[in-house]
Amino acid sequence: MAHFRSIFYLIGWLIIILAVAMMPSVFLDFWDGVQDYRAYLFAQVVMIFLGVLFVFSNKSSTDIDFDKRDSFLLTTFSWLFAVGFSALPFMLSSVPLSLTDAFFESVSGLTTTGRPFWKSLINCLEGFCFGVRCCSGWEESESL
Repeated sequence: MAHFRSIFYLIGWLIIILAVAMMPSVFLDFWDGVQDYRAYLFAQVVMIFLGVLFVFSNKSSTDIDFDKRDSFLLTTFSWLFAVGFSALPFMLSSVPLSLTDAFFESVSGLTTTGRPFWKSLINCLEGFCFGVRCCSGWEESESL
């Protein structure tokens, strides 16, 4: 049985930390006179509200309880929530992006890839081929 209270308790803290991490963007946009600081502020207010809601509604008197399934669920939900909430400023800025574009930019920013799709796809395929070769027991010829 998955421990959803523990998972959403930790995700609430993740959302709060992500909202606090957006503070430099607010200050820099305000300092430069860019009006997009309002998009960051609105996103931060929403994130802090929902993060606090998650934390306090899922807080239990017992310790956080986890097993392997909970770890996988926490990882999946953490990525989805972090990317989803970090896409908010992109959708609310003066250059509004579609949900798909905002989601892509958020994934790109959080994973620090920032590279075009085809370059990432090629690197992924190269890594997959290397993994297949390693797992299949491929060895170099000893006749060299």
